[in-house]
Amino acid sequence: DAPDDSPVTGDEPEETVPLWLVVMVLALMAVLMWAFDVEPFWILVITGFIGLSALILMSGISNWLLILLVMTVGVAVYTVI
Repeated sequence: DAPDDSPVTGDEPEETVPLWLVVMVLALMAVLMWAFDVEPFWILVITGFIGLSALILMSGISNWLLILLVMTVGVAVYTVI
């Protein structure tokens, strides 16, 4: 609990990146990878991994879920290769 004369209050909103900006960046990355003839599977894996990582980091979800995400992507890539 902050003292009464403290300039810090708990009512200040956190600054977050808008969802539409994340989607635009992911779409731009996907188009650039498509232009460089990257296989569609890898485009989905890379943009999906980055998108889910951004969701986990920007939301209130525990950051420990990143370990689960990395393991899942690793297993998916291992089974395809």
